[in-house]
Parts: sequence; C-alpha cells; structure tokens
Amino acid sequence: MGRYYICNGKVSSQKISNKFSPLLKNKQLVCLGIPDNYKFMQPELIQILESKVKGIVAI
Repeated sequence: MGRYYICNGKVSSQKISNKFSPLLKNKQLVCLGIPDNYKFMQPELIQILESKVKGIVAI
C-alpha cells in the first residue's frame, strides 16, 4: 500500500478523514487545494495535478 492518500480539496480531505480514519493510520493525507472548477480530464487540470503531485510522489 502507498504512503499517501491524495485528494483535491479540503472538503474531500475532511470526508476521507471522517470516513476512513482507521485506514489512514501511518499514512499521510495530502490536500492539493485544487478548486472543483474543471471538467474531467481538462488539460489545465491535468497540468495542475502533474505539477502538484510531482512534488509528492515520483510520476
């Protein structure tokens, strides 16, 4: 299993923490802080995701 759980915003991170806290033991929940203003696979969103995630995990 990975060491990180990555989500897009604070609301998502709060929901994940509340619902799955036992599964997050010894894991880091990382919030990327990306607003939910993009369509699925929108090129601008992909660029943002790649740049933010690159600093966290090897892609």
